Amino acid sequence: MDTNLAEYNFYNDLYQHFVVKDHGKHHPVLRYAAMQLIVRLAPLQLDVPTTFATIVAMGHKYKIDRYRLMGTATRQMLALGNMQESTAQTLLSDLAEYAPKAMESAHIRSADQMARAGIILAGVTSTPGPVNSLMKIVHKAHRALPLYGRYRRAKRELENHPHDPSANTTVGLFLACFTHHANRADAHLLRSGDPKLIAIAQAQNTESNDYPPTGEQLIAMARNWMAISREHTIRRFRRPLRALAGEIAVNGLKSIDPDVLKALKNDHYRQAQRLLSDAEKLASDLNLAGYSDQIAAWEKDRKALATLRSHYRAAVAAMNGGKSSRKAFQAIGEYLCFVSGRWKHGLAYLRRSDIRKIRQASAEDVKMPTSPEIQKSLGDMWWMISDDYQGIERYNIRRRAVHWYNLAIKKLHGRDMAEVTYRKLSLKHETF
Repeated sequence: MDTNLAEYNFYNDLYQHFVVKDHGKHHPVLRYAAMQLIVRLAPLQLDVPTTFATIVAMGHKYKIDRYRLMGTATRQMLALGNMQESTAQTLLSDLAEYAPKAMESAHIRSADQMARAGIILAGVTSTPGPVNSLMKIVHKAHRALPLYGRYRRAKRELENHPHDPSANTTVGLFLACFTHHANRADAHLLRSGDPKLIAIAQAQNTESNDYPPTGEQLIAMARNWMAISREHTIRRFRRPLRALAGEIAVNGLKSIDPDVLKALKNDHYRQAQRLLSDAEKLASDLNLAGYSDQIAAWEKDRKALATLRSHYRAAVAAMNGGKSSRKAFQAIGEYLCFVSGRWKHGLAYLRRSDIRKIRQASAEDVKMPTSPEIQKSLGDMWWMISDDYQGIERYNIRRRAVHWYNLAIKKLHGRDMAEVTYRKLSLKHETF
């Protein structure tokens, strides 16, 4: 080619003919050669959309390593050194999309190269949005690369001996640690010959029927991986497995509170206690950053639940024995409403509580008011009462207040609307 313009027109004609219109479908070798030529010429023109679109099209039609081609094309573009802001942003956007896909497909080196290139581009653009996600890929690749050669050798071994236990163990653990393809990982772990790995794969296959998995299931999975990481037979995967357990644990711990509330609402007290205890132990074993305060809060809630449960059972026994009192009514009502969230059953007891403002709020609540002003006032009453409680009790009382706020909010305006909206948002980000 004599000029850049002629070169551009040439590969653009190829792109329109073989990629956009796909006229070469009956000539697969010619089409492949044309696509390869586009991928070589387009990066030299800093034509990001054409480059990546052609590589993706090749990946759909031919058995190629698309992510290696993307990494090579990216390096070519960065080497030119005269990239404009708009081009850099387009390339950064594509790298942010395809680097995670490369990691998920276990193309570790390509994912690492693309993520590093994206970080470099983010430093010269005015919108470095995806840097955090790219940094996570680089850190994950750093853990994966020492094991990547072993993984590829194991994959080649499986082509000839698909039931080899050692190769299946290596491939299964690598996929479990560095991708989110749980089904692919489990398929190999089931052929690993290790009873503990087989048990984990079977458990995960059972739990995968629930999507998304509950906090309880995620915590159980994290504990299983932690136990496996201590096995000497897979010591090379010890650190990646601990990191995997940490990732699963964080997701599980974020959703443990709703599971505890659900267990209490169904009167599964022992299950709620066990969930809190498992959450404490797992967060402590993994030394998860930022969870020290939460661990203390869970321990406090667990002890408080035990006390409230004992008061509730003592009050029920006293009432069954004919010894009713305001304190007994209060203990039963607090447990049913403030702990279990069974307001329909507990309000009748709270109406005879030992505390005047609780009696007033309960009496109004039973009436099921329809006036927005009264609904808002009732929500305010419960919100003020919540200030006298802690943990699960305060959380459930505020949920009741928000229940009445939601019924009233359509008719509110001005200061009342602002106050209700603020309280709803504060509860949304609150945990017990």
